[in-house]
Amino acid sequence: MNLAKVEHYFAQFLSVLEMDKGQRLIHLYDGKDSAKNGIKSDIAIRDNVLFVGTVNTDESTYKFSDKVLDRSNVIKLSMVPFTELHQNQQHKKIDSQSVSYDQFASFQKSNDDIDLKSSELKLLQNINNAINQADRNTGIGWRIVKQIGEYLDNLPDAFSKEIDRQKGLDLQINQRVLTKIRGSEEQLSDLLGVDGKESTLQKVLDEFDSQGFVESKQTIKAKARDLEANGFTI
Repeated sequence: MNLAKVEHYFAQFLSVLEMDKGQRLIHLYDGKDSAKNGIKSDIAIRDNVLFVGTVNTDESTYKFSDKVLDRSNVIKLSMVPFTELHQNQQHKKIDSQSVSYDQFASFQKSNDDIDLKSSELKLLQNINNAINQADRNTGIGWRIVKQIGEYLDNLPDAFSKEIDRQKGLDLQINQRVLTKIRGSEEQLSDLLGVDGKESTLQKVLDEFDSQGFVESKQTIKAKARDLEANGFTI
Protein backbone atom coordinates (compact mmCIF):
# COMPACT_ATOMS: atom_id res chain seq x y z
CA MET A 1 0.00 0.00 0.00
CA ASN A 2 2.87 2.41 0.56
CA LEU A 3 4.66 2.18 -2.81
CA ALA A 4 2.61 5.33 -3.51
CA LYS A 5 1.18 7.82 -1.03
CA VAL A 6 -1.97 6.36 0.51
CA GLU A 7 -3.20 9.86 1.32
CA HIS A 8 -3.47 10.51 -2.44
CA TYR A 9 -5.04 7.40 -3.98
CA PHE A 10 -7.16 6.58 -0.90
CA ALA A 11 -8.20 10.17 -0.19
CA GLN A 12 -11.91 9.68 -0.92
CA PHE A 13 -12.11 6.67 1.38
CA LEU A 14 -10.26 8.45 4.20
CA SER A 15 -12.74 11.32 3.98
CA VAL A 16 -15.74 8.99 3.97
CA LEU A 17 -14.48 7.20 7.10
CA GLU A 18 -14.85 10.47 9.01
CA MET A 19 -18.62 10.51 8.35
CA ASP A 20 -21.37 8.91 10.38
CA LYS A 21 -21.89 5.24 9.57
CA GLY A 22 -25.14 5.82 7.69
CA GLN A 23 -23.61 8.49 5.43
CA ARG A 24 -20.52 6.66 4.19
CA LEU A 25 -21.05 6.56 0.42
CA ILE A 26 -18.30 6.18 -2.20
CA HIS A 27 -19.19 7.73 -5.57
CA LEU A 28 -18.21 5.31 -8.36
CA TYR A 29 -19.43 7.08 -11.49
CA ASP A 30 -22.08 9.44 -12.89
CA GLY A 31 -25.39 7.97 -11.78
CA LYS A 32 -27.40 8.71 -14.93
CA ASP A 33 -26.57 5.30 -16.46
CA SER A 34 -27.11 3.25 -13.30
CA ALA A 35 -30.64 2.22 -14.29
CA LYS A 36 -29.34 0.79 -17.59
CA ASN A 37 -26.49 -1.35 -16.33
CA GLY A 38 -28.00 -2.31 -12.98
CA ILE A 39 -24.87 -1.22 -11.09
CA LYS A 40 -25.37 1.41 -8.42
CA SER A 41 -23.42 4.62 -8.88
CA ASP A 42 -22.69 4.80 -5.13
CA ILE A 43 -21.61 2.10 -2.70
CA ALA A 44 -22.13 2.18 1.05
CA ILE A 45 -19.08 1.58 3.26
CA ARG A 46 -20.52 0.02 6.41
CA ASP A 47 -18.98 -1.81 9.35
CA ASN A 48 -18.97 -5.08 7.42
CA VAL A 49 -16.46 -3.68 4.90
CA LEU A 50 -12.80 -4.01 5.84
CA PHE A 51 -9.82 -2.87 3.78
CA VAL A 52 -6.70 -5.01 4.22
CA GLY A 53 -3.35 -4.19 2.63
CA THR A 54 0.32 -5.06 2.98
CA VAL A 55 3.10 -2.57 3.68
CA ASN A 56 6.82 -2.62 2.96
CA THR A 57 9.38 -0.95 5.22
CA ASP A 58 12.43 -0.02 3.20
CA GLU A 59 13.99 2.95 1.41
CA SER A 60 11.64 2.63 -1.59
CA THR A 61 8.40 3.24 0.31
CA TYR A 62 6.43 6.11 1.83
CA LYS A 63 5.68 6.23 5.54
CA PHE A 64 2.07 6.50 6.69
CA SER A 65 0.84 9.84 7.98
CA ASP A 66 -1.04 10.18 11.27
CA LYS A 67 -4.25 10.60 9.26
CA VAL A 68 -3.86 7.05 7.94
CA LEU A 69 -2.58 5.57 11.22
CA ASP A 70 -5.54 7.05 13.14
CA ARG A 71 -7.84 4.93 10.96
CA SER A 72 -5.80 1.74 10.87
CA ASN A 73 -4.70 -1.25 12.87
CA VAL A 74 -1.06 -1.93 11.95
CA ILE A 75 -0.30 -5.61 12.51
CA LYS A 76 3.30 -6.79 12.27
CA LEU A 77 3.49 -10.31 10.90
CA SER A 78 5.88 -12.69 12.63
CA MET A 79 8.01 -15.20 10.79
CA VAL A 80 6.87 -18.84 10.85
CA PRO A 81 9.66 -21.14 12.11
CA PHE A 82 11.15 -23.33 9.38
CA THR A 83 10.44 -26.38 11.50
CA GLU A 84 6.70 -25.70 11.17
CA LEU A 85 6.77 -25.40 7.38
CA HIS A 86 5.27 -28.82 6.63
CA GLN A 87 2.67 -28.39 9.34
CA ASN A 88 1.44 -25.11 7.88
CA GLN A 89 1.21 -26.50 4.36
CA GLN A 90 -1.78 -28.58 5.38
CA HIS A 91 -4.49 -26.01 4.80
CA LYS A 92 -7.91 -26.63 6.22
CA LYS A 93 -10.99 -25.89 4.16
CA ILE A 94 -13.41 -23.66 6.02
CA ASP A 95 -17.08 -23.75 5.12
CA SER A 96 -18.57 -20.28 5.02
CA GLN A 97 -21.88 -18.72 4.15
CA SER A 98 -23.02 -15.26 3.24
CA VAL A 99 -24.82 -13.15 5.81
CA SER A 100 -26.78 -9.96 5.32
CA TYR A 101 -25.62 -6.64 6.75
CA ASP A 102 -28.43 -6.75 9.31
CA GLN A 103 -27.24 -10.19 10.45
CA PHE A 104 -23.67 -8.94 10.66
CA ALA A 105 -24.74 -5.87 12.64
CA SER A 106 -26.62 -8.09 15.09
CA PHE A 107 -23.32 -9.81 15.99
CA GLN A 108 -21.80 -6.51 17.13
CA LYS A 109 -22.15 -4.48 20.25
CA SER A 110 -22.59 -0.88 19.20
CA ASN A 111 -22.40 2.07 21.55
CA ASP A 112 -22.02 5.74 20.64
CA ASP A 113 -20.45 6.36 24.04
CA ILE A 114 -16.84 5.45 24.81
CA ASP A 115 -17.15 2.09 26.55
CA LEU A 116 -13.91 1.87 28.52
CA LYS A 117 -13.26 1.39 32.22
CA SER A 118 -12.05 4.36 34.24
CA SER A 119 -8.70 2.67 34.79
CA GLU A 120 -8.31 2.09 31.03
CA LEU A 121 -9.16 5.70 30.23
CA LYS A 122 -6.61 6.83 32.83
CA LEU A 123 -3.99 4.56 31.23
CA LEU A 124 -4.63 6.01 27.76
CA GLN A 125 -4.51 9.54 29.19
CA ASN A 126 -1.16 8.83 30.88
CA ILE A 127 0.22 7.36 27.64
CA ASN A 128 -1.01 10.41 25.76
CA ASN A 129 0.63 12.74 28.31
CA ALA A 130 3.95 10.88 28.03
CA ILE A 131 3.88 11.07 24.22
CA ASN A 132 2.95 14.76 24.32
CA GLN A 133 6.01 15.51 26.44
CA ALA A 134 8.17 14.13 23.63
CA ASP A 135 6.14 15.54 20.73
CA ARG A 136 3.25 17.96 21.26
CA ASN A 137 1.91 17.14 17.77
CA THR A 138 1.55 13.41 18.45
CA GLY A 139 -0.84 11.65 20.76
CA ILE A 140 -4.02 9.62 21.10
CA GLY A 141 -7.06 11.15 19.45
CA TRP A 142 -10.69 10.65 20.42
CA ARG A 143 -11.21 8.45 17.35
CA ILE A 144 -8.60 5.97 18.62
CA VAL A 145 -10.02 5.96 22.15
CA LYS A 146 -13.53 5.23 20.85
CA GLN A 147 -12.35 2.49 18.49
CA ILE A 148 -10.26 0.81 21.20
CA GLY A 149 -13.42 0.72 23.31
CA GLU A 150 -15.40 -0.84 20.44
CA TYR A 151 -12.65 -3.42 19.87
CA LEU A 152 -12.55 -4.49 23.52
CA ASP A 153 -16.33 -4.56 23.76
CA ASN A 154 -16.54 -6.94 20.78
CA LEU A 155 -13.88 -9.48 21.76
CA PRO A 156 -15.50 -12.91 21.10
CA ASP A 157 -16.18 -14.92 24.23
CA ALA A 158 -15.07 -18.05 22.35
CA PHE A 159 -11.50 -16.67 22.16
CA SER A 160 -11.28 -15.34 25.72
CA LYS A 161 -8.43 -17.74 26.56
CA GLU A 162 -6.36 -16.47 23.63
CA ILE A 163 -7.35 -12.80 23.83
CA ASP A 164 -8.84 -11.52 27.06
CA ARG A 165 -9.55 -7.85 27.69
CA GLN A 166 -6.04 -7.09 28.98
CA LYS A 167 -4.43 -8.82 25.98
CA GLY A 168 -6.80 -6.96 23.66
CA LEU A 169 -5.81 -3.65 25.24
CA ASP A 170 -2.15 -4.57 24.73
CA LEU A 171 -2.76 -5.34 21.04
CA GLN A 172 -4.64 -2.09 20.51
CA ILE A 173 -1.95 0.06 22.14
CA ASN A 174 0.66 -1.72 20.05
CA GLN A 175 -1.28 -1.44 16.79
CA ARG A 176 -2.99 1.95 17.19
CA VAL A 177 -0.70 4.04 19.42
CA LEU A 178 2.92 2.91 19.25
CA THR A 179 2.84 3.04 15.43
CA LYS A 180 2.66 6.84 15.76
CA ILE A 181 5.91 7.10 17.73
CA ARG A 182 8.76 7.99 15.39
CA GLY A 183 11.57 10.48 15.47
CA SER A 184 15.09 11.18 16.66
CA GLU A 185 17.01 9.99 19.73
CA GLU A 186 17.11 13.54 21.07
CA GLN A 187 13.32 13.70 20.92
CA LEU A 188 12.42 10.19 22.10
CA SER A 189 15.23 9.06 24.42
CA ASP A 190 13.22 9.60 27.62
CA LEU A 191 9.98 8.24 26.16
CA LEU A 192 11.51 4.98 24.92
CA GLY A 193 14.48 4.71 27.30
CA VAL A 194 18.03 4.74 25.92
CA ASP A 195 21.48 5.09 27.46
CA GLY A 196 20.32 3.50 30.70
CA LYS A 197 17.29 5.76 31.07
CA GLU A 198 14.00 4.35 32.22
CA SER A 199 11.33 4.47 29.52
CA THR A 200 8.53 6.77 30.67
CA LEU A 201 6.19 4.87 28.36
CA GLN A 202 7.02 1.47 29.85
CA LYS A 203 6.72 2.95 33.34
CA VAL A 204 3.13 3.99 32.55
CA LEU A 205 2.31 0.46 31.34
CA ASP A 206 3.94 -1.12 34.42
CA GLU A 207 1.87 1.05 36.73
CA PHE A 208 -1.26 -0.41 35.13
CA ASP A 209 -0.01 -4.02 34.90
CA SER A 210 3.64 -4.87 35.53
CA GLN A 211 3.25 -8.39 34.10
CA GLY A 212 1.16 -7.50 31.06
CA PHE A 213 1.53 -5.57 27.79
CA VAL A 214 4.01 -8.05 26.35
CA GLU A 215 3.51 -6.95 22.73
CA SER A 216 3.70 -3.24 23.54
CA LYS A 217 6.81 -3.58 25.71
CA GLN A 218 8.58 -5.55 22.98
CA THR A 219 7.81 -2.76 20.51
CA ILE A 220 9.09 -0.11 22.93
CA LYS A 221 12.37 -2.02 23.36
CA ALA A 222 12.71 -2.49 19.59
CA LYS A 223 12.23 1.23 18.98
CA ALA A 224 14.75 2.02 21.73
CA ARG A 225 17.29 -0.26 19.98
CA ASP A 226 16.65 1.63 16.74
CA LEU A 227 17.42 4.91 18.51
CA GLU A 228 20.68 3.57 19.91
CA ALA A 229 21.78 2.01 16.62
CA ASN A 230 20.55 4.59 14.09
CA GLY A 231 19.74 7.74 16.05
CA PHE A 232 16.08 7.54 14.99
CA THR A 233 13.11 5.19 14.84
CA ILE A 234 10.21 4.86 12.40
